[in-house]
Amino acid sequence: HELSAKNMIDRTNICDVLLKRNEIEPFLKRIITADEKWITYDNRKRQRSWTR
Repeated sequence: HELSAKNMIDRTNICDVLLKRNEIEPFLKRIITADEKWITYDNRKRQRSWTR
């Protein structure tokens, strides 16, 4: 299976965004461990939106 040029660019952009996000907000700092279970803790506030 070969990727098209657009797919390669999309994947590169996504990887770049994820790396930059990890620099700003490290993933491992959001993980809580308890009894061998891993739970991600997301403290971001979300706004409700209504669509009609």
